[in-house]
Amino acid sequence: MILHSTTRLDSKDEPPKYKVRKNWFQAVGMTLSRGIRDHYLPNEFLETYHLFHKRNRDIGFHYRDTKKEDIDYANNLLDSIIAELSSNG
Repeated sequence: MILHSTTRLDSKDEPPKYKVRKNWFQAVGMTLSRGIRDHYLPNEFLETYHLFHKRNRDIGFHYRDTKKEDIDYANNLLDSIIAELSSNG
């Protein structure tokens, strides 16, 4: 994962904040769509592509700070792309 920054808070009760730029998520979506279009990824990833974009629209993604769950979700998607590509090599 490419992490833009992390901030450790003084409070030991709160976890660190994670930040990636919003366009990182756009790049994840583009990677997925390009893989499907160019037939590196099977068409089964098309539903994943639509769910990824729907999730980002439904949760007001562009109007709030990035959360760890957002990064984890996209990172897991990238992991599944890498696994698929590795199994075809």
